[in-house]
Amino acid sequence: MLLRVIDNQETENENDPFVCAFLSFIEKDAGNHPENITPVSESQMAKVASLTAGVTVSDDDCLE
Repeated sequence: MLLRVIDNQETENENDPFVCAFLSFIEKDAGNHPENITPVSESQMAKVASLTAGVTVSDDDCLE
């Protein structure tokens, strides 16, 4: 899933039904199965760091 921030006053107060449904699912699943919640390990963080090494991202980047 790709989420993108849109700096637009008109959409600022609108709820996105997809995002709301996704967050509701995550909330229910976490409540029903807390055993599935685990902290991110140091090795996972190291892998993320190696995969994103050299990648520069800016708030002005757009994937349209």
